[in-house]
Amino acid sequence: MEWVFGKLVEIVSKYVTKKMEGAVPEWCDAAIDKVKRKFRSYTPLSRVPDPVVDFTGRQKEIGTLLAALRGGGQAAITALKGQGGVGKTTLALHIVPQLAEHYPGKPVIVDMRGLQSPPRPAVEAMAEIIGSVHPEAKIPDDPHARQTLYRDTLSNKSVLIILDNAADTKQVRPLVPPPGNGLLVTSRQLINLDHGTVVRLDVLPPDEAAALLCAIAPHLKPEEVPELAKLCGYLPLALRVAGSFLKLHPNRSVKDYLKLLQDERQRLTNLTNSDNAAHNVEAVLALSIQQLRNEKSELAQRWQELSVFPSDFDRDAVAAVWKLESESAEADLTELYDRSLVIWDEGLQRYRLHDLLRALAVPATGTDAWLDMARLRHARYFHKLLKTADDLYLARHDKVLEGLRLYDREAANIAAAAAWAVEHWQSDTEAARIAARMPSDGGNIYNMRLSPTQWIALLEPAVNAARKIGDRPAEGNALGNLGIAYDINGEPKRAIANHEQSLVISRAIGDRKGESADLGNLGIAYGKLGEYQRAIEHYQQQLDLARAPDIGDRPGEGRALGNLGNAYSALGQRDRAIECYEQRLVIARAPDIGDRRGEGIALWNMADEWNLLGDREQAIALARQALVIYEELKAPNTTQVRAALAAWTAETKR
Repeated sequence: MEWVFGKLVEIVSKYVTKKMEGAVPEWCDAAIDKVKRKFRSYTPLSRVPDPVVDFTGRQKEIGTLLAALRGGGQAAITALKGQGGVGKTTLALHIVPQLAEHYPGKPVIVDMRGLQSPPRPAVEAMAEIIGSVHPEAKIPDDPHARQTLYRDTLSNKSVLIILDNAADTKQVRPLVPPPGNGLLVTSRQLINLDHGTVVRLDVLPPDEAAALLCAIAPHLKPEEVPELAKLCGYLPLALRVAGSFLKLHPNRSVKDYLKLLQDERQRLTNLTNSDNAAHNVEAVLALSIQQLRNEKSELAQRWQELSVFPSDFDRDAVAAVWKLESESAEADLTELYDRSLVIWDEGLQRYRLHDLLRALAVPATGTDAWLDMARLRHARYFHKLLKTADDLYLARHDKVLEGLRLYDREAANIAAAAAWAVEHWQSDTEAARIAARMPSDGGNIYNMRLSPTQWIALLEPAVNAARKIGDRPAEGNALGNLGIAYDINGEPKRAIANHEQSLVISRAIGDRKGESADLGNLGIAYGKLGEYQRAIEHYQQQLDLARAPDIGDRPGEGRALGNLGNAYSALGQRDRAIECYEQRLVIARAPDIGDRRGEGIALWNMADEWNLLGDREQAIALARQALVIYEELKAPNTTQVRAALAAWTAETKR
């Protein structure tokens, strides 16, 4: 996501400049600005990488950290203070397995983007942590509601939270978890929190730096190691890259390598902010990259193309960006791994670029045609992947979570693809096609994972992109989903305006299923306005269309019946509501439908109606069936159903 946020800021600056020159319409600036603002609040689910296998030294610091994090029932807060590349995150990850007994829950790591402007807001980090602990949770937009949900989610838990690259104490303080959870903070600044232990991390002592080099490159002679460690400034990242380079090239003498390193450091003085030897990691990194260019220029360009990935990635995605077969891509990735130019995470089974390497991978101009093509291939691939995740979500009940997991794993890449399409749709026809279709092709997933305002920020450009390329079906889908997003966002009048436009298009292109869906969506919006009779009229039209012989849309029929039941319930017509829910239940349970979500909703709605009619026994029986399904699917309102069932059961025993 860091790449996405940076690019969005760059995009907005470009468009503002062009706007002042009269080169683009005013609405385009607003659309780009909205995407920039809304995507800043989105975060994918966190995953903690595995620790490095050749970790060396830091025994004193390890002891201090373990003592702080193992003790007591209060949140253990530890700040690591040190310069870039000094190994703050590496040390944090190293002690995670040693804390598993004290924090049996899945650890969570969040990049706080402390060196960016602006850093990640605390409320955004809360959303990521909540999503990691409770993936099915609906994240509220309101900051106070989110803070409450954050503490409720972590209450009575034992989770180790790692806030990586924090900006300052003010950013971290709202994220202090309830007692019983652990908090480990890494930062270049002093983090001063109550009851916190501070460990100031410096470069490695010479003996530990030498030991790390020998662990990485065992063929080094003892007399060669001290000078190499000194030239690397005893900085762990520089030591690791230099050691890997010499391990990969045993034919190169250390003496010659040091001469080259000296030259590179002089040429790259513009990449360092200090004369301190510990800040010379750019020279070490650049030397490895230059060596790759000299030996394999094509592979060097492919390595640069990896900068299109804002987060970790797998082999198949790389193969798509490189236009290679998977086996060939794997071979090239393996060589890059051997050269320490990519990182392999064994636990995630995925690759990634180190942040410092990513900065060197992006061309200085950022406008190379070959890199633009790599970004296009990246957007194509993740548009297709998003649609796959959405199709899984819509399939049988056992595929719902599979679709969500696929999206969560690739959320950062999907967001980058969407941002690229929004940036380029005016000048690139394929970008316009992706921008027009992507928000609707992933509509069901986006409805679960993005807030309405985030989804709207994608859908509004989608409508304009579809109109530009004359894609009427995509325009209708975007308008319909835009209406749904506005409805969820509490703006039913704006929802109606978009649904009416979508309905016109559905009828014009002969999309009878789309017309049926539009009518149902209009009914929902009118119901939000309290116009239940008008809503029923639309639901009945939706039902008639779904039942038409030339359509035969059984899932749509079920949804229409459920909508009618909700309207009759709002009017207090319990018997008619139950009748509609019963018919929806039959459809949901049909072997060729298998709609477990619809089945659970119908059962719960029927239970609620019977409870209002005073038949508590029937209500409990239906609610128990609904709860089984809700728990199976990990539905967001499982807790609500469970609580109601418990209350009803307790009351019947009095």
